[in-house]
Amino acid sequence: MIGQIRNLNPDRDFAFIVCGANRDIFLHRREYKGSWTELLELHKKNPVTVEFEIREGEKGLIAIKCRVANNGNL
Repeated sequence: MIGQIRNLNPDRDFAFIVCGANRDIFLHRREYKGSWTELLELHKKNPVTVEFEIREGEKGLIAIKCRVANNGNL
């Protein structure tokens, strides 16, 4: 799936991805395949598009195997 980082708090190890009809998908730092620090910096400058898979968690959808999409944001 493809979505955009909506909310990424630098003091926390998680973010939310908006995908489709404004569905929020939870992303934990351990499921991000790349540098979390670089993702924070990218998010400060521009919207960041990410590619990921999803699984069902106790509280809703969870992003797994997440990485920045090849869209020029790097």
